[in-house]
Amino acid sequence: MVADSFKTIDGHVVRMISMRNLEALPNVGPAVAKKLELLGINDDGDLRDQDPDVLFERLCAIEGRSHDPCLLDTFTAVVDHVHGAPARPWWYYSRRRKAAGAAAAAAGGDRDSRQLQPEPSTRRGS
Repeated sequence: MVADSFKTIDGHVVRMISMRNLEALPNVGPAVAKKLELLGINDDGDLRDQDPDVLFERLCAIEGRSHDPCLLDTFTAVVDHVHGAPARPWWYYSRRRKAAGAAAAAAGGDRDSRQLQPEPSTRRGS
């Protein structure tokens, strides 16, 4: 993250954070970076203990609308990468989410397949 502190004429310290740092993460462009910042995510360190499903639900609540689940897949890809996974395109996670939903539906379970966690081998402490 690029952060610079500046003192104003009246002595207050202002911290400037560049959104470009979020955009250095795989799958994060200007639009996703703005959404992450809306959620209080300013750099990759802020993503370490985050749950992509919770981020997605919070964003939907903050903006008062449902978002395309592909945004959830993007959040999952970014969180997974921060935990050490290789950079993968967001649609890799879309396929996993859809497969999990199909398996749950076939087993008579909940068809809401959004709850897909990053791969266990990439989670911290695994």
